[in-house]
Amino acid sequence: MTNKLSSNGVLLRRAYQGISQLGIDADDVFRRCGFAEPFESTIYVSREDQLERHGIFWPVLADVSGDPCIGLHLGEKVPVMSGEITEYLFMSSPNFQEGLLRSAKYTRLISDLFHMQVEFDGDPCVISYNIPGIELATLDQVYPCVMVSNMRFFSQLTLGEFKPTLVRLTNTDSSNALEYERVFQCPVEFSAPVNCMCFAQETLQVSSLHADSNMFVMHEKMADEQILRLEKQELLARARRVIGGSLETGEVSLESLAARLGMKSSRLRAHFTELDTSFNQVLSDYRFELARKLLTQTDESIDQIVYLTGFSEPSTFYRAFKRWTGTTPIVYREQAKAGA
Repeated sequence: MTNKLSSNGVLLRRAYQGISQLGIDADDVFRRCGFAEPFESTIYVSREDQLERHGIFWPVLADVSGDPCIGLHLGEKVPVMSGEITEYLFMSSPNFQEGLLRSAKYTRLISDLFHMQVEFDGDPCVISYNIPGIELATLDQVYPCVMVSNMRFFSQLTLGEFKPTLVRLTNTDSSNALEYERVFQCPVEFSAPVNCMCFAQETLQVSSLHADSNMFVMHEKMADEQILRLEKQELLARARRVIGGSLETGEVSLESLAARLGMKSSRLRAHFTELDTSFNQVLSDYRFELARKLLTQTDESIDQIVYLTGFSEPSTFYRAFKRWTGTTPIVYREQAKAGA
């Protein structure tokens, strides 16, 4: 099954662009992962799916490249953030400190994975990165990749003034410490409790050459609108997960779904309308995707598929499938096998 990446899956989309700069076949890497390209920017990918995809991507990339520092080196090659709302917020902010504050606030426009926290009180200041809900060793290469990419972006914004004074990594493998220090151009500590970059407090006051209060207000409004769209798409993804867990256990209704999501059915109906869909359409789409997957990727009997997709009887399932595809489940399965 191929997976497509979304506007909040920017990390892997940029990684795809950077891999070829390292002399690695990016298409081969993404095929091995089961990811499709070109990427569709309109499809929402939940945080759970992003975690799963990064969990697939980094081991495959490490294996194909044979590079124990692949995250570090990819961070040197991924395109510096350009043409995205986070860049505009930085550029229209009065100084680097204000830009960092906005960047931390809108991190999820880049990815739902990371929590970025900035500490301004001390000297040096600290930018820390965290991916809640996973074992740190699982994605030990993603942190240096993101941190090096951010370092390049921050340096560009400040005309070279941003320079880390110390980098701390949770990665326990310090055998390539000199290479890490070459890239970060500062001391690097391993086996740290958090992943972070320290930098001089005076950097906070570096002015933006493109500071514009009117543009800043407009860019922040645009960012808020994008966050709102992501939240609505996230609700749709949560609804699909609830539907998936309810099909085998009983009838799925708008009311039962709303209760599981902790809201009134009228509010859920309104959210679906805002997303140009409806409960019946969401349920139908989920059933079709599940039926298609079971028919093409498993040997489950038709009767079992009827049960797994939540239909009360085979005839109802057959009518729905004919409406979806114009053919019967049996013919669809046969055609899929013939084309494999």
